[in-house]
Amino acid sequence: MSVDLTSREISRKYDRFALWYDWVQGIPDLLGLSRLRRKLLKRASGKILEIAVGTGKNLRFYPSDCRKDRQDYDRSAGRE
Repeated sequence: MSVDLTSREISRKYDRFALWYDWVQGIPDLLGLSRLRRKLLKRASGKILEIAVGTGKNLRFYPSDCRKDRQDYDRSAGRE
């Protein structure tokens, strides 16, 4: 079964789900994903390009001296 959606419809669906994304990801975070993010990203240095930044969950784990650039389909995504 194929569903044809316009770009606008997809954007609206994405925007509605984005409100819940961090809550849904709470379970993997409780199981250690957040700890893994912290461990891996604290080792980053220099210029960082984060693709598909989404709600920006990774951004707080980068060292403060990293230069971060972020890209996402949703231009408001990952705003600090």
